[in-house]
Amino acid sequence: ANGLKTSTRIFIKPQKLFYLLPTLKGGYHASVRGVTIIGIHNNFPASLISEAKDAGQAIACIKATDYELVIMDINMPDTDSQQLLDVILFIRPDTKVIVFSMHKEAIFGKIYLRKGAMGYVEKDEPDEVLIRAITVVFRGNMYMSEGLKTLMEKENKKSGPAGNVQPSAFDILSDKELEVLGQLVKGDTINKIAATMNLAHSTIGTHKARILRKLGLENLLELIEFTQVNRMG
Repeated sequence: ANGLKTSTRIFIKPQKLFYLLPTLKGGYHASVRGVTIIGIHNNFPASLISEAKDAGQAIACIKATDYELVIMDINMPDTDSQQLLDVILFIRPDTKVIVFSMHKEAIFGKIYLRKGAMGYVEKDEPDEVLIRAITVVFRGNMYMSEGLKTLMEKENKKSGPAGNVQPSAFDILSDKELEVLGQLVKGDTINKIAATMNLAHSTIGTHKARILRKLGLENLLELIEFTQVNRMG
């Protein structure tokens, strides 16, 4: 019914950490990763799912196996996710890639779609959204939410031909800077961001300073206003 071949391999790259769902009755906990894999198995029972914990393992798997789909988390340890996407598509140009991320699609979706990903799904979406994205992408179409589609259509009318993904105002930022930016605009403190990313307080401060400098901004208030104007958050 889903149109997948028996040999389909779906390549899942897990999150840096297991993010536990709220406690259910009986004290049961489940990781987002585990629920994701179970959901894919339930909807695509013929699929073969592999995993990798970082870019090195991911590239080794991609070289060894012609995966039909990569579901790619952009917060993996020791990994530049944009470079990894480039490498995946260089080694396997026909492999379809869906980015599955905690970060806002209004910035990150545009970046990764422009770089060649076929879909972008935020992790806080209901489980069925990822399943729908997989189905759409396997049919050869690009998947994005209605909100992101509307945003990109408006931008394309202003700055380019329809159907093209236009550059983001945030392209000059590195992956780590984008990650810090995403948490800053949510209102997280430097200490909280440092704990979440397992980095030193001073390192987060340095990233924040670089973000402001690269975007030509003076302070956090200007940064928040800038991201609102440019549709982040």
